[in-house]
Amino acid sequence: MVLLALSFLTSYFYYIPRATLAAVLISAVLFMIDVKIIKLLWKGSRNKYMMLKPENCLYYPAVASFCEKVMSLAGNNVPLIMNCEIFNSLDYTSIKGIETLSKKLNSERNQFWLLHLNSNVVKSFDILADNKYIRLIEKEESIADVLYNDALSSKNSEDRINITMKQATEMKNLNREDLLYSNSRQNDSESNAEELALMSPSECKIQQ
Repeated sequence: MVLLALSFLTSYFYYIPRATLAAVLISAVLFMIDVKIIKLLWKGSRNKYMMLKPENCLYYPAVASFCEKVMSLAGNNVPLIMNCEIFNSLDYTSIKGIETLSKKLNSERNQFWLLHLNSNVVKSFDILADNKYIRLIEKEESIADVLYNDALSSKNSEDRINITMKQATEMKNLNREDLLYSNSRQNDSESNAEELALMSPSECKIQQ
């Protein structure tokens, strides 16, 4: 049918409005667009991060240099994700080093994440470290979603802080206005009292 139409009806296509032809083409290729991937690509483009992949397991002698390296990378102001797949076990010093990094980088906003952390190592963290600032990502496929949700929650938190600060400022201004009004009333009262004190008794009776 398409070949027949192109062979014998091409001359009549000239009279079809371009908008109509465009609508026909869009309808023909619309099913070819994967709508689900748009959201994923949008998240990925907004969430840039740096992947850290140690070549060896982290033990006591390398902890200090490792922490210094991570802190220097943190200056780039992007999320740091450390692939912990190679970590079969961690000693006490290594766990405390990661705990210190997490506390420094995640106290204000989440910037340091641990990916593929072994379940045995997770148990060691539960026993030896304070997990308040430890941030975990189970699968690499979840990175975009985790960072996106974290950024969204951080924005909401900042909005709530801004609203609270705005309300506090408004209350402070209201209190200041009330104080000025109260002082003004007090000054007026004192002024009236002074005027009455300077009046003679007869003038006071007339004033009353």
